[in-house]
Amino acid sequence: MKILHLVSSGGYYGKESVIINLCAALEKAGCSTEVGAFLNSSAPNDEVVTRAHRQHLPARTFACRGRMDMGTVKAIRDHIRSQ
Repeated sequence: MKILHLVSSGGYYGKESVIINLCAALEKAGCSTEVGAFLNSSAPNDEVVTRAHRQHLPARTFACRGRMDMGTVKAIRDHIRSQ
């Protein structure tokens, strides 16, 4: 099973920690996980991606220009299809 966890993040706080811990546990259980973080144009923050990489978890950012950026939706769809 492949799982993509998406998060809009302003830093590394509770939900980000939960996602990283969940991904690590799922990887140990045999699942394939990836962390996807929205890189908001107004307040870019990719710390959750950096922390995921430190734990050798796949992670990437998706550029996002607002609440409903159809370019971001397409980028996520294309990424999922490529996997």
